[in-house]
Amino acid sequence: MAPAAEPTLAATRSRAPAPSAAVDAAAYRFPRFAAVFKARPKKLIKDGRPDRTVMRRELMTDQELLSQLRLHGIQDPARVHLAHLEPNGMISVLTDTDEETEAPQHPPTR
Repeated sequence: MAPAAEPTLAATRSRAPAPSAAVDAAAYRFPRFAAVFKARPKKLIKDGRPDRTVMRRELMTDQELLSQLRLHGIQDPARVHLAHLEPNGMISVLTDTDEETEAPQHPPTR
């Protein structure tokens, strides 16, 4: 009878949880751990003014920021109340409240 083969390195690695999954699990179980190790949103724009320090730290150019704003339907950064770079890499944008509260136009009823 042939000796049993030892598991390969790849097979051993597939059994261990991924590092991000382990961090997520620990952050869920221990909120203080999350406060230290989990990423937090970074403020890119406040009241229409880009934060150049955060942009430099995140290696983001003006053109990249403007491109992301256009994807949100915003042509002018001055219309932005707050914009955050989220931990997942997405950019969330909040415009002035006057623009958000406008009611959509409904077609006339018969």
